[in-house]
Amino acid sequence: QLPSAAAAYVRTVNEHDPAGFIALFAEDAVVDDAGREIRGREAIRAWAAHDIFAANVTLEVRDVSGTDGDATITTKVDGTFD
Repeated sequence: QLPSAAAAYVRTVNEHDPAGFIALFAEDAVVDDAGREIRGREAIRAWAAHDIFAANVTLEVRDVSGTDGDATITTKVDGTFD
């Protein structure tokens, strides 16, 4: 069972819903993308437009562990990227 925030993240990515995706983030949110920090909603919007939505990323949940407030979700990532 995916925690609600993680489920919304996966759903908005898989449905290619940039507006729904960015609505999940606070104005001062920080994304850590493999060691690269993206800070603030506008920077996250630009990152997602390029790295998620332009690349047609989809996520297939493989495993969930932890608790609702501190979960680890393992996914298979696919899309049109190298």
